[in-house]
Amino acid sequence: MGKEPRDYQSEAALELFKAVNRCDGTHPIAAIPTGAGKTVVMCEFIEMCLEDDFSRKILVLSHVKDVSCWIIFCRT
Repeated sequence: MGKEPRDYQSEAALELFKAVNRCDGTHPIAAIPTGAGKTVVMCEFIEMCLEDDFSRKILVLSHVKDVSCWIIFCRT
């Protein structure tokens, strides 16, 4: 089972999801401080995207292999 997000992490993921789905021509970002759980927020965001449209394509790039592997298994 994956790690359950904290309230502020779920809120950040939801706000990012809403911003991305506004389709207003902007390119939103999430500025999250060190130690606040960026990977957890990203997992929540990806889960929301896939629940909304499972055919949606998502590309995750990371310079750290461990982060990419963790994202793949964060909800399994």
